[in-house]
Amino acid sequence: MPSSGKASPKAAARSSPAGKRRGHSPSTAASKPSTDAFAAYFNRDCPAAASTRLKALIDRVRSRLHEKVAAKANVSLSEAITWGVPTWKLNGKNLCHAGGFQAHVSLFPGAAPVAQLTADLRKAKGVGFEKGSIRFNLQPDAAWDDKRWALIDAITDAAFDGAVTRVASGAKPTSKPASSKAAPATRKASPKKGLTTPVKKTMKRSPAKGVAKK
Repeated sequence: MPSSGKASPKAAARSSPAGKRRGHSPSTAASKPSTDAFAAYFNRDCPAAASTRLKALIDRVRSRLHEKVAAKANVSLSEAITWGVPTWKLNGKNLCHAGGFQAHVSLFPGAAPVAQLTADLRKAKGVGFEKGSIRFNLQPDAAWDDKRWALIDAITDAAFDGAVTRVASGAKPTSKPASSKAAPATRKASPKKGLTTPVKKTMKRSPAKGVAKK
């Protein structure tokens, strides 16, 4: 995911039939998204605190993606629950994921868009990021201003452009949601489970058996 901030996206991966379908022939226009594509996630997995913001985020990303798709030939957009979270697919391949958590909402556009926008992400207030995932704090409300929405548009554009390039080249998608409780970017390595660090002991030599001490 998700391990990369965050309760982790629930359940094992649940790929949609559209993502697995063979012989998919894309159309020149965006396919109409199902209004119920993400309903199960909101009904079962999305925390109530994040529901309103996540719906607004999804509406923004969806609208942006359809604008991009409409301007491109031979690409189609679909929506499904994949890896347990709302997912957009381009020509049946994962493009970007979104998820809601107790204190933030996240986009999972993959590593390339995050790397591309690192400078902007560092300047943004209430935004955290690591490889492949970007977190937007729910509070304060004032943080959800035009600058944040413009940043979300830029993330969406970068994810879409990268996906189009992969489709053209036949490369595999790299977008996969990270855990919502990812550890900080820098952390100390811990020993592997089950392995212990040997402790040197200093043994006192005892006199040989049968030899009396002087």
